[in-house]
Amino acid sequence: MNGTFLQLHKSGGTNKSSNQRPAVLLNSVYQLLNYAINEGLKSFVEPAQILEPGQGEGRQGRCVGINM
Repeated sequence: MNGTFLQLHKSGGTNKSSNQRPAVLLNSVYQLLNYAINEGLKSFVEPAQILEPGQGEGRQGRCVGINM
């Protein structure tokens, strides 16, 4: 898999690396496949209640901050 690496400017001076955010642009076929797999897993895992209640990140209506 190939991607294009970018440095996105957040704020402050552009010459400081701490003001840059790394990002990788992947091709759209990978993104579509990733979305399809993720949706398939969610439709199976959520109704079966396989995940622990504390596993909140990436789940609809939940986040890591709730567990802290």
